[in-house]
Order: sequence, then structure tokens, then C-alpha cells
Amino acid sequence: MTLKEVRQALRRWGRFWSEKENGLGFASRSITATMMEVGVLGVSSRSDKHLYSHGADGIFVPDYIAEIDKVISKYLVPEERVLLRSVYVQGAQLTDKGEKAILKVETTLSIFL
Repeated sequence: MTLKEVRQALRRWGRFWSEKENGLGFASRSITATMMEVGVLGVSSRSDKHLYSHGADGIFVPDYIAEIDKVISKYLVPEERVLLRSVYVQGAQLTDKGEKAILKVETTLSIFL
């Protein structure tokens, strides 16, 4: 895979996870907190049913995103993962040192993707 193709794949990967983190895939309250409230109050609320399908377990991850996640977790050290996430998911601007570091990460990924 060329660096251009790797960057395109990482942009798609970053957009996917950015959308999920920005409220399209995670509930505002955890299922555990909701269940605890129901246990304490002894009352079940119908408005809480949507939380069960919108939690982190309810996210559908396409195969191509899952493959990128697998390669990232297998071949990159934690510092490289943080850098990759900050650039492609959060849209961080890089310094010259950061540019060199992300190029190294992209080159590593081009071998395994």
C-alpha cells in the first residue's frame, strides 16, 4: 500500500471514530448508571430504553475500520497510537517533529495494511 493510500484509509478511519466520539455512537449515561438508578428507585423508565442500543457495544464497526484498528493495536506502540489518534481523529496540527513522527507511523502502517 502506498503512503497516499494509507493516508486515505487513515482519514476514513479517523472520520469514523471522530463521528462516534462526538455523540453519534455513545450514550450520555452509562447502562450501569441507568440500571443502578432503576434499582435504587425501583421504577423503570421507558425513556431509558434507547441507551441499550446506543452504548459502545451497539456500535457497528465496518470490516475495513476493524482491520485498521487491529493493525494499529498490533504494530504500533502506545505513543504512536496517541499521535495517530490526535492527527486523524481529533485533527491536531503537527510541528516539524510531529510531521516526522507521523510519517514514520504511516510508513510502518503501509507495510501491514
